[in-house]
Amino acid sequence: MNSCVYMGRITNELELSKTNGGVSVLNFSIAVRKQNGNGENDSDFLPCVAYGSTAEFIERNTMKGCRIMLRCRNTSQTYEDKETKKTVYKTVSKVEEADIIDFKEDKVNPDIANG
Repeated sequence: MNSCVYMGRITNELELSKTNGGVSVLNFSIAVRKQNGNGENDSDFLPCVAYGSTAEFIERNTMKGCRIMLRCRNTSQTYEDKETKKTVYKTVSKVEEADIIDFKEDKVNPDIANG
C-alpha cells in the first residue's frame, strides 16, 4: 500500500497550470518538521503535485506559509538533466486529498480570523 500523510507549510508561491488536455496541475512543496539525530528541530522539504479539482482547491484557498495536511501517494519520476545530460530520479508526492489548516483569508486578513 502506497499512502502517506504529511502536515507541513507550503514553501513556495502557488501557480496553477494546465495540461494540454486542460487538466489543472499544481506543483508545490511543503516543509515538514522533524527532529534530527541530536533532538533539534529540522525540516524535510517535500515536492508535491496535485491535479484537477484538488489542485484548484489548494491554489484557491492557500498561499506560501499556510499549513496543510495532505494524503499522498509517492511516485517516481525520471528526466534528463539539460546541462549534464544525465538521468535524474525524483520522488514526488501525488496529492489525493488535502485538508487546509491555515486558509489564505486568515493570512491575508488576520483580523477576520481573530473575530
